[in-house]
Amino acid sequence: MLLPLEVLRRRISTEIEMLRKSGMAIVERVETSTIDFPAKLTVRIRRDNDSPVVFEIEIPREYPFRRPSVLCMSEILNPNISPASEGGIVCTKLLEEWRVERTLQAIVAGLLELLRNPNYREPLGTETCIKAAEMWSAGNACQGN
Repeated sequence: MLLPLEVLRRRISTEIEMLRKSGMAIVERVETSTIDFPAKLTVRIRRDNDSPVVFEIEIPREYPFRRPSVLCMSEILNPNISPASEGGIVCTKLLEEWRVERTLQAIVAGLLELLRNPNYREPLGTETCIKAAEMWSAGNACQGN
């Protein structure tokens, strides 16, 4: 199923504007009136006082009926996000259980949540993610969580 191209471009433009206004992320400047598909957006998400984590969101022509793909472009230590050098894979139920009513803002909110509160009990299988899970687990044990 496909939205008419102009409708899809307007939807993406609206979603980018909502995301910018939310303050959750910085989105690269994109000319949505001429956007080609798959469309790639670079999104910088700042978690608290840390430097921003950069993600690339690729929006397929079938959006919103087919989920976007998300890659991490930063070197990061997180149980659920592999660093760019290991493929930048992002593991989140938000993407795995995609629904048509979800938006770019929902994706970024989910990424921000993963950055702040990763699921260290279910890390990705990369060496770095397993190491990150061990570190998060130890940190939470020390805090009594």
